Amino acid sequence: MATNKRFPRLRAQIRKSAVAATLALVAAVMTTLPAGRLRASDWMPLLPDQDFYDFQIFAPPDLGNYNIWRREDDGIYFNYDRLYWGITIPRTVPVGQSSDIGGLSPQIIPSQPVSPFTIANLNNDYLQFAESNPIILNQTTGATSTTNSLENISSNTTIFEIGADPLRLDLNTSWMRTKMTWGNRYEGGWSYGGRGVHISYFQIGKQEQSFGTSNEFAVNSPTQTFTFTNSTSGGGAGAGGGGGGTGGSSQINVSLETTTDSPQPDHLITQNLLQKNSTEMQSAGVAMTLRRELGRERGATMATFALGPRFVQIADRYELDYTSFQNTFNTFGGGAGGGGGGQTNNQTNNQTNNQTNNQTNNQNNNQNNNQNNNQVTGPGGDVDFSTVLGGAGQLGITTGDLPSTITGEGPGSLFQTAQWDTYTSNNMVGPEFGLMFEGSQGRWDWYAGGSFTAGFNWQNNIYKGANLPVSTGADYLRTNFAGGGVTTIGFSAPGDGTSSLETVTVPTSPLITQIFATGQSGTTNSAEHRFTFSPIGEWRFGGRLRISQAISLNFGYTGMWLSQIARASTNTTFQTVVRRTARATSNETATLNGGQVVDQGQTALVNAQDVLVSFVPNGAQLSDAQANAGFRLVPPTTTVGGVTPGGNNNIRNPEQYVTFTDSVYTQQVGSQGGGNEYVFTNGIDFGLEIKY
Repeated sequence: MATNKRFPRLRAQIRKSAVAATLALVAAVMTTLPAGRLRASDWMPLLPDQDFYDFQIFAPPDLGNYNIWRREDDGIYFNYDRLYWGITIPRTVPVGQSSDIGGLSPQIIPSQPVSPFTIANLNNDYLQFAESNPIILNQTTGATSTTNSLENISSNTTIFEIGADPLRLDLNTSWMRTKMTWGNRYEGGWSYGGRGVHISYFQIGKQEQSFGTSNEFAVNSPTQTFTFTNSTSGGGAGAGGGGGGTGGSSQINVSLETTTDSPQPDHLITQNLLQKNSTEMQSAGVAMTLRRELGRERGATMATFALGPRFVQIADRYELDYTSFQNTFNTFGGGAGGGGGGQTNNQTNNQTNNQTNNQTNNQNNNQNNNQNNNQVTGPGGDVDFSTVLGGAGQLGITTGDLPSTITGEGPGSLFQTAQWDTYTSNNMVGPEFGLMFEGSQGRWDWYAGGSFTAGFNWQNNIYKGANLPVSTGADYLRTNFAGGGVTTIGFSAPGDGTSSLETVTVPTSPLITQIFATGQSGTTNSAEHRFTFSPIGEWRFGGRLRISQAISLNFGYTGMWLSQIARASTNTTFQTVVRRTARATSNETATLNGGQVVDQGQTALVNAQDVLVSFVPNGAQLSDAQANAGFRLVPPTTTVGGVTPGGNNNIRNPEQYVTFTDSVYTQQVGSQGGGNEYVFTNGIDFGLEIKY
């Protein structure tokens, strides 16, 4: 019992002794450690920790001439540098040439002065029209009728093209050059006890350059007139002793004439293709810094380590602007010509009425044609394209410093436009590790170092452009298409009571609608998005001159190397694509020769929307379901004048329907295989630093 009473008292004394010993140890440590051993570098300054009560921006610099140790550089700082850098150009690639399709590698702009597709289709349509629309001669004598057909005069209408070699464009991007451009760099941060935060941002202005190409050719404006005359001759009733003479017969005379005039060129088409390329670059980053002195004595070198995230963007824009102008052809050198052929033909015909009509029509047509051309022309050279381009300028289409004409009389009016644009951006994000060495001597500081960024690159390629058909020409067919139809009737009634009726029917010429493409912008758009690894290396060296306590003047050199970068021009290609387009047509499966059927062909099956479904054998019948759905059958041939098939009056069936055919277009697309390359940028920089 006595032992149990003594143990609690012993435990209480031990606790008191332990507390007293702990307090004594703490007091001893506090008295032996100087206050200077608790340094600011024992914590990480995420924000500046400094007041400005003694900030004197223009005070003389502390050169530390009599210092034994290196001066402390703790505090807040801000740098501004003006940059003068250059960015390397993309690799050379062809321009404006589409991919091959069936041996055809068309250019993206119209290269044929007048589309050969237009001429071929027009001539073929004229021949088909003449074959399907002959001149009909119908004669009825008493109860007997006969019908004959003659070849239509339209079959003699043909368009020839002279000097139609295309104006080729053999272009590439070798015209690009590395150009220096201005930029700005902003840096700031703080550091205390060797630890701090560094924030940086720089931006390089657009490196812009362009290259212009011009084509020009002259074209004439042919005209055509169509005239006809008809007369009826015949005798009256014959005289007889008993008054029983017979009546005279009548005769129909029809004269059809088509006169053409193909004068010298009267207008110019000037084609301009402007290539434009612009490149810009920016970067932003933040890093934690750690400074370590490589020596304590004055003039020793200091190393700064940095680690943090960084963002770098390189953006390219490559643009093709196509414009064409129509101008007056300069005829002062060669004199006026043409216009006389029609007059000579009319004089040879010795038909005063036809001669007068043709001369008048030719004169009016040529005069109207020339007036139309003159209305869109004026002097060439300096042109206010903001007015001339109109809506094209609002779409961003420009001609740069290219003229509206090379040899003619301008300024011409805007005639044809198109635009292709590629925007490529490389967005690189990743950790950056940097190392910078610095030293000082009096007023002068020097620095040299570099950094490495493991960039993860999100690439965006945005395409928009025109989608011109390959069949588009640089100029439309500037001619009129004259023609006409007439029906004449001759009747004779001889005294014997046997009457005769004769009719001559010349089909009316077809109505021709000429459609010409004049402008496109943003009719196709597409995008490509890729991800790649893009390492970035940067190096810098330079110096600073302290001019006051807080201000220093900076000058230096910076270089950067970036890998796996997409460029706009090298990621732009053009392909030839085939698209289905609707056309109005007729059944052309049969073969005819002189009104006689050589090949029977097939019958077209057409649905209720007038679209061709298929071809079926001649004589086939519609099913009940097809008949109820509104289908119809279109035979390949028919006859004129009610003559039974098998004679010489068979023609193609003029009934039309809609069919879908293949049309070829050029289209802007991305480059196969990515098209990545390296970029090297470097240049000088100069500015100032404010530090406290």
